[in-house]
Parts: sequence; C-alpha cells; structure tokens
Amino acid sequence: MTPLLRKPRGRSFTVSRVALVLGSGIISLALTGCPSLSTMQTPRTVPQGQFRAGIGLEALALKTAARTDSAGNTTPSESVTVPQFEFALRYGLTDSMDIGFKLYFFGGEAGLKYQFLRGPLDVAIAPAASYISISGGSGSSSSSISATYLHLPVLFGLNLNDNVALS
Repeated sequence: MTPLLRKPRGRSFTVSRVALVLGSGIISLALTGCPSLSTMQTPRTVPQGQFRAGIGLEALALKTAARTDSAGNTTPSESVTVPQFEFALRYGLTDSMDIGFKLYFFGGEAGLKYQFLRGPLDVAIAPAASYISISGGSGSSSSSISATYLHLPVLFGLNLNDNVALS
C-alpha cells in the first residue's frame, strides 16, 4: 500500500492518488452550497471536436413569506411548485476539457470542465457562471429576484464498465 504522503530523498512531498481523491472529496463536500439548479453532467469530458446535448426536468418550489402591514392585516405565505426544464450542450475542446452551456426556464449557465483523473474513477472540476431571474405578482403587487453566481463543483464518477457509471 502506498503511503498517503511520502518524501523522496532530496525532493519535496508528493501526494498519492488516494490522498488526492480523498482530499478532493472532502474539499467538494466543504464547498457545496446553494443555489444550484442542477449539475446534470458526469466528470467524463466530451471527446475533442464532438458535441453532446441533454435535457432535464426538475421541479422548483417557490414560497413567499407571510407579511403584516401597518394596520395589522396579515397576508399568509404562499407557495407554488413549477416545472423546470433544462437544455444542455457541451463541446469537447480537448480530450480533457470541454465547454458547456445550459438554458433553463429561469436563466442560463456557461462553464468549462477539466477532467484531471480518468480511469475506474473519473474526477473533474467544472467552474461555471449562472444567472437566474424569477418574477411574480398578484393584483397590484409584484416582486422579483435575480442572482448571478459562480460555482466550482468537483465531479466524481465510478465507472462500473464501459457503459455504466455512478456519478
């Protein structure tokens, strides 16, 4: 068994693959957060010069807060669940890097994916920038929310065979 960290004589520390995978997993758990509509991708990059497209369906639940006006009248909270469709397109820049775009009902996303480990376990990073905008209203009042955010997911995939992977 290879030690996690080893120091060859006269050289700096080197990190084994096990330490790299474990460290990447711990870092990815620590860096998860909201908002994220979906990852909808595996760590395996699209081969150079090829396109891949995908569609996804999810549900988005929205809830307003209850409000009390100056006269003491309370407006109860309201919630609604709406379908969210997603269309994704990726293009292979190299065999280890691709670029992707997603369009969904409330916004869009653009990002890169770099796969730095390929084999029985695939590992990649996928930096992206997203924009969402949601508006709604009833009667004479309306409200909206918009957000632009950056995210850096670390993607893991365990390849069970040539056609099946757990991601």
